[in-house]
Amino acid sequence: MRGMLCFVDADWPLFGGSFVIDGVDVLSPKKAAEQLLAPGLLDQPTVDSIHRSLALAFLVA
Repeated sequence: MRGMLCFVDADWPLFGGSFVIDGVDVLSPKKAAEQLLAPGLLDQPTVDSIHRSLALAFLVA
């Protein structure tokens, strides 16, 4: 796990604009989606198990 701050209506530069401060990514929604959808170290069954656990722990608002 890692920290990420995503600012939706921020005035981001056309190129770049994202940065890391104290190990926390600060980025636009598009950059956040790229990172979240990128292949990672976990296999799909593990991802599914984590998803189920989080869905049970954090009910929809």
